[in-house]
Amino acid sequence: MNKPFYAIAALVLFPLAAQAFPGLSAEEPAEHRQKRLEHITKQLNLSETQQQQVEQLWQQQREKFAAIHQETQAGMQEILDAEQFAKLNSCKHDRHGHGKHHGMGAQ
Repeated sequence: MNKPFYAIAALVLFPLAAQAFPGLSAEEPAEHRQKRLEHITKQLNLSETQQQQVEQLWQQQREKFAAIHQETQAGMQEILDAEQFAKLNSCKHDRHGHGKHHGMGAQ
């Protein structure tokens, strides 16, 4: 397979993965993770050992997701020219609610 296929797959799949697995976000606040852990501890009656194992698993997943994100960014930077890469980053910034426009079609 070629680089454009990987780029398109990454653009489609990674946002879906982030929505499907919100605990994988590398930037998720510690307070939110703690509340999630408290919730599943109560719902599933987790032991102290299980709670620690869940925390470790979540940490490993955040680290993996961060590595994948960095790898994807590097790949996109190789594929796109400087202007396209800047626009992609701007669109991501906008998508996260930090700008006026949303999506690549916004002008």
